[in-house]
Amino acid sequence: MRTLKTAKVILLTALLTCVLTVPVPAAPLVQTSGGLLQGVSLGKVDCFLGVPFAEPPVGELRWRPPREKAPWRGVLVADKFGPVPWQHPAISQYLSGLENQAEDCLYLNIWAPAGEVSDLPVMVWLAGGMFQFGAGSMPPYDGTALAKKGAVVVTINYRLGPLGYLVHPDMALEQAHSGNYGQLDQLAALQWVKENISAFGGSPHKITMFGQSAGGSSVWMNLYSPLGKGLFDRAIIQSGSGPGNRFALHGFTGSWQEAAAMGQYLGEHLGASSLAELRAAPAESINSAAAELNLFFGPVVDGYYLPDDFRNLAGTANNVPVMVGTTGNDAMGWDDPPASVAEYQAYLQLTFGEQAALVEQAYPAASPEEAWSRFDFVGTTAGFTEPARFTARACQAQGLDVYRYLFAYAPDTERGKLWGAHHDVEIPYLFGAVSPDEGYGAFDQALSGRLMKYWVAFADTGNPNELGQYYWPAYGAQENILLIGEALAVVQGYFNGDCDFFEGMAPAAPPDYPGVE
Repeated sequence: MRTLKTAKVILLTALLTCVLTVPVPAAPLVQTSGGLLQGVSLGKVDCFLGVPFAEPPVGELRWRPPREKAPWRGVLVADKFGPVPWQHPAISQYLSGLENQAEDCLYLNIWAPAGEVSDLPVMVWLAGGMFQFGAGSMPPYDGTALAKKGAVVVTINYRLGPLGYLVHPDMALEQAHSGNYGQLDQLAALQWVKENISAFGGSPHKITMFGQSAGGSSVWMNLYSPLGKGLFDRAIIQSGSGPGNRFALHGFTGSWQEAAAMGQYLGEHLGASSLAELRAAPAESINSAAAELNLFFGPVVDGYYLPDDFRNLAGTANNVPVMVGTTGNDAMGWDDPPASVAEYQAYLQLTFGEQAALVEQAYPAASPEEAWSRFDFVGTTAGFTEPARFTARACQAQGLDVYRYLFAYAPDTERGKLWGAHHDVEIPYLFGAVSPDEGYGAFDQALSGRLMKYWVAFADTGNPNELGQYYWPAYGAQENILLIGEALAVVQGYFNGDCDFFEGMAPAAPPDYPGVE
């Protein structure tokens, strides 16, 4: 006769047996050009974190183009993110995921649908952050949800600030060029992806670069760089066209000579009398000193990676389909909005210099409320909307397939309530990170699903349309734009008169790198 105690023992034994016999997904193992990688199974998605795509850019490799990663022995366990690049200290302290900073930072991360898959579109994300902060491992860029839509998702790190973009005459003598090391990191990552992504189920002929802000500008520059040819098959530029740098970055022109002067000044400040001494200086000291001196190091026209001024390059893009877009209030979240008319006037002076009075005459403000509104419109139009139009028109004239969007929907989040369709507002939708905890609702989750489908379809075929989706026409001579708001709609042209005004104020500047008169 079974007692109650015996029955409990039998029941617990049976439950334990069931638990122990439930199959646990095996850790995925993939052969790459560098060696074996062991990732992590997330059920329907496998992920590989902290994958090195180049040698650490330290010591003699500091301020040099990235060097191919030497093969490793045995199995490399890719179950955690690698270190992130050194970040601007005044900004990165407020953002999660940027704590583990190091000069050894050239790592990428992969999320791929599990199982026997092949020929999938590949989406390589270039993080934003003004070329001063950001990393592919930041929480908003988790690729799990996007991978579930049928893409292999890759996020990368690239060198930032003075360690990624320092320009110095001695480096030019040493290498025949100087600067843009962070951009060369991006190309090295794309090369690694092209060589290895088939092992993860992706197609080396369906590689899409996509990025926002500095990441979007990077996509633009890779699109126009002769060194990028053949490394990608589609390009998605989000709130960051190269021609917008001059206004979005407040007068930054990409001048090699200006950057070289800053590089020399930084070296003198650090007491480095030679390039060898500058390379021997602690990375943290270089990073901190540049921030303290308010020196901005970003991409420059170097005659090597970037052959000419942004606007002069129109018509020379690599021949791939292009998607380009902005948000309705891109200036909000990019710069701090002014609290007074005086602050608005100071913003105009910083951004437009000698042309500030002309802009103020066209877009005056008589109250703090008007100052806020005018700043939003001027900053968004000059820094983002007009450059996106310039890029769309240039690519269209070149004969490329072009699709343009405007994300004009303000979510019910803390930032959305304050700033509307602010800078970076679309990112949670594209990565499926629209949690109710942040204020997102059912509409946001549905919109996220629709946008991910558009982006994945574009990555797959070069056309964002698929059955069941609202039809998104090509840009064309009509200048069609997909308007993403409470509903989807198509508009033709967008503030073209205002865009004409700011385009007329931004003439192309001649390059000034050595060897060019």
